[in-house]
Amino acid sequence: MKIMDMIGANTGQSQEKDRKYMLLIISQGNWAYLQTIKYWAFPSKDYNRVLKINKGDRALVYLTISKGNKSNSIVAEIEFGSGVSEVIPRFLFDRIYPLRVPFQIKSIVENYVPFNIFIQRVQFIRNKRYWWVHFQGRSLIPISPSDYRIMATGLYSNIKI
Repeated sequence: MKIMDMIGANTGQSQEKDRKYMLLIISQGNWAYLQTIKYWAFPSKDYNRVLKINKGDRALVYLTISKGNKSNSIVAEIEFGSGVSEVIPRFLFDRIYPLRVPFQIKSIVENYVPFNIFIQRVQFIRNKRYWWVHFQGRSLIPISPSDYRIMATGLYSNIKI
């Protein structure tokens, strides 16, 4: 399968036109947990942003790493399932993150793809010198299809599944 087919370049005009692309920001510990529960949890403050997620939208997972010699990286591609659901708060996690969106993991990389190789090539980061400021306080960043393809091509050169 060609890389451009894998990243959704040849999936049909209407589906491709309606599909949204995002960058999801998460810590290393939370990513391990989310791989087991298979849904993305959002706080209530992101309600309007989360409502824009539709079935079939795709996202790249940006992993923040604070330990060791690894840098912040793109580690996976996911595709969102059905729409947003809200849970009844029973546990602390449910109170903090009541909005849920199921997802399916499309691919996970074996060797993390360092994000710094994409900084100069993507358009959604305007200030290339202080690029990390663009991510602060955000868990979901919409990106253009061209930025998505640039990062997904780097991701698929290190694919695991």
